[in-house]
Amino acid sequence: MYNDYKSPHHHQQLAKQLSGLEMLLLLDETGRITFAGPSFLSGLGYQAEEVVEHSLFDYVHPEDQAAIQTALKLVLSQTGVPIRRDVRFRWQAGGWLELEATLTDLPAATQMG
Repeated sequence: MYNDYKSPHHHQQLAKQLSGLEMLLLLDETGRITFAGPSFLSGLGYQAEEVVEHSLFDYVHPEDQAAIQTALKLVLSQTGVPIRRDVRFRWQAGGWLELEATLTDLPAATQMG
């Protein structure tokens, strides 16, 4: 298995594979953000250091957290099966942006060399 999931090269390769997505976040199994794509950062006004290594749940609206937590657990139990959920994500400047999130466990993508 490819273990260097934090490397910039790995994130660039994965971002290329998923380039059809408008905003990209990579999470570990606990919901910690390991990578935030440029469209995500510019769209919500964040710098990478403001979100990477932080919990996704620091940015998800409190009323949406249970649904996203359940979706993450479901995704981890069904490799490769995408799950869509509406979620409100905190803007850097304040307020909430409603997004449609697609969550997918991508183990094959983590095995890139």
